[in-house]
Amino acid sequence: MSLAVVHFYAGECACAIAQHHIAALYQFDAPVADAPPLNLRELLNLGSSPRQQRLLKLHTHRDNSLQTWWLAVEEPVTLATLKNEQIYPLPPLVATHCRHPALRALALTTSQQLLLLFDPEHLYPFYLKLQGRCTKGRLRTLQSLTPIT
Repeated sequence: MSLAVVHFYAGECACAIAQHHIAALYQFDAPVADAPPLNLRELLNLGSSPRQQRLLKLHTHRDNSLQTWWLAVEEPVTLATLKNEQIYPLPPLVATHCRHPALRALALTTSQQLLLLFDPEHLYPFYLKLQGRCTKGRLRTLQSLTPIT
């Protein structure tokens, strides 16, 4: 078995989302989004980045309907296939201290690059909060992430 993913960056972090959640990929300045996108780099407090941004159009199931929303990610954006043996649950220490509910697993690519695997179903509430449609207190607050040296 394998999982098709869209691989992208948030700052210097390599990330991925399962391809079946993604409806389209656009240039960041394309006039397609009817609302501001959720910026993953900013959500994770990763600071500025010189990388070019792109927009992912995502589909999420919520309240028995399909929701369309936008996620800003950074290039390069590529398709990849991960085999089951390349995908790992979060290690217990990381899972215990993880402050972000959308980070679901880690993967190691064939070139030995570590990928953070995100679940759009758990990112969507942050998009709603950005749009002002969530009541305060329904979402976990994020603390600043600091690199481990």
